[in-house]
Amino acid sequence: MDPAIERANARSRTYLFFAQALVHPAESAWLPELTESPEVLGQWLASSHLVVAASRLETLRRSFLAGEERGTLREECVRLFGNLRGAGCSPYETEFSNAHVFQRAQQMADIAGFYRAFGIQTSAEGERVDHIAMELEFLHLLACKEAYAAQNDPGQVEVCQEAQGKFLADHLGRWTGIFAEVVARTTTEEFYVEVTRLLDEFVAQDATFLGVQPERIAAPPPRRREEDEDERAMCGASGDFVEVSQIASPDPDRRGGKP
Repeated sequence: MDPAIERANARSRTYLFFAQALVHPAESAWLPELTESPEVLGQWLASSHLVVAASRLETLRRSFLAGEERGTLREECVRLFGNLRGAGCSPYETEFSNAHVFQRAQQMADIAGFYRAFGIQTSAEGERVDHIAMELEFLHLLACKEAYAAQNDPGQVEVCQEAQGKFLADHLGRWTGIFAEVVARTTTEEFYVEVTRLLDEFVAQDATFLGVQPERIAAPPPRRREEDEDERAMCGASGDFVEVSQIASPDPDRRGGKP
């Protein structure tokens, strides 16, 4: 296989793996890369320009299996990421912004604009567009489109890569570091600590590959109660929500179509 196609496919699958790791686990078949064939994740990361020691991946696998055996992963996922601010560990990008509530609404509108440009429609229902899993799934889709373009329409490869780079620079690449830090301070569940650290390293390497340098957020901002109330009202009015399935399982024509 062409190395460029292999790399795009590996990046796409890696983004999807991280997205699935940070949403509430299904009752079965959650993260088969860790339960059935853990070496696959290492291969994807290596093909995506991030070499991770086998011992570290084994630590990730063991922490996942231990949490599953204890039955604590699902409960901890809800505790950490189950509401607007979680347990001090919000899964939403704009919660890490120092901007005023109106500027945060503009940031959400910008994210929604990226989604709509690639055929993903937002609505007043579903998950907020700035949820970390939504952003990861969007990059999964763009990398998938890049792989398709490399095989069928080479002129669109640059378009896909430029969109990925801009989205990392303006959004996801800015906050995975502080997100991982807050998770590490908030939970004793080793799996979530390890997977968010690995995510941040992957995103940083991918940004370098795409030739961008995101301005990383250094610390989560203090929030006032009235700001939370204002944001709930504005988010509800903005319509900036998207169904998970629109990104994670787009129809074949959309996945393979031109950006």
